Amino acid sequence: MGAALLVLLLLAVCGFIAYIGDLLGRRFGKKRLTLFGLRPKHTAIVLTIATGVLIAALTFGTAMAVVPPFRSAVIHGESLGRRNRELSQNIQARTAENQRLEASNRELLQSNTRLKEDSDRLVGANRKLTGDNGRLTQANRGLATQNQTLVQQSATLRDRNSALVQESRALLQNNAELKRKNAAFARTAAVLARRKAELAARNERLEQEQTRLAIQIRDLRTSTSSYRTYDYIYLNGQRIRHRIIPADPPSNVLRATVKALVFDVEEEVRRRKAGALSLVPPLDYTGPSSTAKLQEWVVQKASAIRGKPLVLTVVASANCVPGLPVPVVLDCYPNELAFKKGESIASRVVAGDGTEGAILGALLQFLQTSVRSQASLLIDEAETRIGELSYDQLLEVARRIRKAGGAALVIARARHDTLRAGPLNLDLEVRSVDASRASGG
Repeated sequence: MGAALLVLLLLAVCGFIAYIGDLLGRRFGKKRLTLFGLRPKHTAIVLTIATGVLIAALTFGTAMAVVPPFRSAVIHGESLGRRNRELSQNIQARTAENQRLEASNRELLQSNTRLKEDSDRLVGANRKLTGDNGRLTQANRGLATQNQTLVQQSATLRDRNSALVQESRALLQNNAELKRKNAAFARTAAVLARRKAELAARNERLEQEQTRLAIQIRDLRTSTSSYRTYDYIYLNGQRIRHRIIPADPPSNVLRATVKALVFDVEEEVRRRKAGALSLVPPLDYTGPSSTAKLQEWVVQKASAIRGKPLVLTVVASANCVPGLPVPVVLDCYPNELAFKKGESIASRVVAGDGTEGAILGALLQFLQTSVRSQASLLIDEAETRIGELSYDQLLEVARRIRKAGGAALVIARARHDTLRAGPLNLDLEVRSVDASRASGG
């Protein structure tokens, strides 16, 4: 019924489209309309075709919306055909399976007959087995008794196993405790080893400090002997001559300056009636120790210093007396700023309850050890011992220390901005220990 209705609908639609197309074509042709620059005839054809397409689309859409079979045939036509073919194949397979099951049913009927015969034989065998079962029942009672005995023995074994498990847990706990103690002992051993290494390093530092103090004591004794002997013409570390050169001088100027400096030192040594001048290699020199090689090495070292003024120095390397050779060290350094004005160089607490002589000796030792070691940047270490401080000034400082009472903190400060060429002029500041502590010093 639905297919017949669909066919009638399509025929009606086709007739309607033909009628409307003809009607619109005649009207558009009479009005001689133009569209997109086409001729009236062609415009009428285009409008007729467009009207027919629109009417067909509207009719097709209406059929899709109103007639469910038509919509289903259009949308699912291909899948329905495929589904129909699958169902046909499935029916054929089910028919074959049904035939196979009927044959199997006949075989099962025959088998059932045979099984009934076997059942009769099994009934007789069952009677025989019943008798055997009675005998096995009696044997089973004996086995039950044995099983009960085994159960009791198993319970005893479980109790023993529980006791062994508890002992094992206790051993595991003891083992864990031993592991923790062992780890603690290992950490303690590591700490002790680290402390031992620290003590060894500290001992090594103390030995180095002891060696340095021994050298300082030797230098103090040498210095004391030097102060008591007035016939030395040069002291160890005393600067004999020096030249300050602007930055980046030419090599020929450096060579001429070095030769002139050595010549001036030789003339001064000759005037002081000392022996011949001998150049001693500096600590960082590794070449031959001839005078020409040493002078050329100083020239090369000075040429390598760029952008800074230079200082050429000749320093006595031993205490020199008249008539004996004068060993000197020829070297060069950049004339940089070593200390700023007012900068603290060294400090020491000095007891103020002694005599002025004892306080003066402590001050001299402070200047010759602490100040000298801190002023190692300066070229002329001999001039850093006291600088421009006179003994009267030192006595005045000693009186201030004694007046402070108890202990006083002595601070050595640079009086001016001091270059490496020196000399280092000092100002000694005296503070009471209580006042320095109160001010954070």
